Amino acid sequence: MADRERLVAGVFFLVVGVSIIGNFCAAWLARRIGYRNAILIFFGSFLGCFIGAYGVPRGYQALLLWVPNVRDES
Repeated sequence: MADRERLVAGVFFLVVGVSIIGNFCAAWLARRIGYRNAILIFFGSFLGCFIGAYGVPRGYQALLLWVPNVRDES
């Protein structure tokens, strides 16, 4: 049980860290290429990551590579 809780906590902080970095990079890119183009790129990237993560059955360890990329962009 402790291993599972440690894994959940680690993945949670990984998702939060990737989200913070991703939002700063997204803002920089949007200012550079324009907001409309950035939205299209971000949507396509999100869709690709979502399909990559959940398009085929995966074990929890394989999902560790995909889940940080599939997050809520605000």
